[in-house]
Amino acid sequence: MKLAILGDLHIISPDDPFPEARERRAHFAQTDGALKALRILVRQEAPDLVISVGDLIDWYSDENRDAAIRFLDSLGAPWLLTPGNHDIAGYIRENGEVTGPYETAQIEEAARKGWADAGIEIGNRAIDVGFARLLLLDSAPGEIPTQTQQWLEENLTESANRSADDKTILFTHIPFNIEAIRRFITSVEPGRDPHKSLQRGMPAAIEDLLVAGMSMVFTGHLHFFPGHVAVNGLDMYLLPLSVISAGRVYPRQGTVTFLELDGSPPRQVLLDPAH
Repeated sequence: MKLAILGDLHIISPDDPFPEARERRAHFAQTDGALKALRILVRQEAPDLVISVGDLIDWYSDENRDAAIRFLDSLGAPWLLTPGNHDIAGYIRENGEVTGPYETAQIEEAARKGWADAGIEIGNRAIDVGFARLLLLDSAPGEIPTQTQQWLEENLTESANRSADDKTILFTHIPFNIEAIRRFITSVEPGRDPHKSLQRGMPAAIEDLLVAGMSMVFTGHLHFFPGHVAVNGLDMYLLPLSVISAGRVYPRQGTVTFLELDGSPPRQVLLDPAH
């Protein structure tokens, strides 16, 4: 079985009701060519399942949501989404002025309702595919709520007791706040506070649980810090953008990750902008 794993896409619809925001975020609003190349690549690869690790859209609106759904539906395979912070954030118009994006409780609630109304599940899920278990962890709020922590700990404990031949692969948007990832970020950008870019609220024991229960972890969010971090045999992949932005440069942008569930390592392919 083959998975196509998509990093951040930040899709913006031309029909979104905030043209001021589209103008501010033109580097993601003008990616039609890259999305076309992405569609061609994924359809050529013919994966059995597509997984987005979040920031599928640049901010929540029904129009952005619908454009993203149409795009994923066009890839020729079933797909799943684990949400990013942008997927639950939004702009507001007040006294004629557009401000945001905000990640308030009210906006998050409206965004989650919007995804649900469209029939898209974005909560925590465990999905068995053959001998593999896929965990989709909702890290969109950044601060991980207690119920999500409990869900993850239960699933990691169960995975640690599975057969060595049974893989457990975790997908989430914001990377875990563990020492190896913090070191990686500061090695790329010394002086940066890595805590600001990582999950908050997970217990200190989460690293041991991840190492014991996981085969691989795939995350997005860190546009400037894509890479591979190994922790005691656990491979953690910090994915680059899977789209090519217009007018801004991000490391290895336009990268799509393919994973065969046969034990082989992930394969990363750069988009061909000529398409």
